[in-house]
Amino acid sequence: LPEKSFEKWRDITGVTLLERYGMTEIGMALTNPYEPVEARRPRFVGAPFPGVEAAIMDNETSEVHQDLGREGELLIRSPSMFSRYLNRPEATEASFTEDAAGKKWFMTGDYAVQDEENGQYQILGRLSQDIIKKSGYKISALEIESRLHQNDMIRESAVVGLPDEKYGEEIHAFVVLKSAHAAMGSIQAEKELDAYVREHMSSYKIPRVYHFIEALPRNNMGKISKLVLKDQFSS
Repeated sequence: LPEKSFEKWRDITGVTLLERYGMTEIGMALTNPYEPVEARRPRFVGAPFPGVEAAIMDNETSEVHQDLGREGELLIRSPSMFSRYLNRPEATEASFTEDAAGKKWFMTGDYAVQDEENGQYQILGRLSQDIIKKSGYKISALEIESRLHQNDMIRESAVVGLPDEKYGEEIHAFVVLKSAHAAMGSIQAEKELDAYVREHMSSYKIPRVYHFIEALPRNNMGKISKLVLKDQFSS
């Protein structure tokens, strides 16, 4: 959940949302604290439920670890998670990995980090579409979007990595402006957004290209389809 939405909901209702993490294959796995309410943190999904184990896998070395502060693919072990995909042995095999001790883990496909201060997990994005690989860096598109959404000009945005000969991938931001700013020229809007982002983010995370569009493409579930954006603008 974007931090701005988290804070806005609390301002309007007086209720602090309880964020959790789960999937069809694993059920509910991670949760922010139920109590105290003050311990719930925006952009974090908490720690494992009782009986659930979580770990991080380095996608370069396939090392499975539980070291604080290291990023990688989120892994889950739980007695309540699924055992296989029906009649899809290849997909089942590709979805699990083993650690050095022979423990079997489900590979969620989400890129995450375990906080160094309290051990809570933060989801940085889907490996397939939210992690941008630029010049050796792995950059979270969700982090950039969260910062963009703090700007009052923006109604919504989607950040993706598109192929680039020099950097491998380059950061592109697709932006829908609020109606009060829709008449602003793209050059002026880009100039203001670029200055805003540079105040708050490291230089290698700054979008190099802005696309100002009327609406973002969505799938049948109403979720923003970044794959459509990649297909349309990669060619």
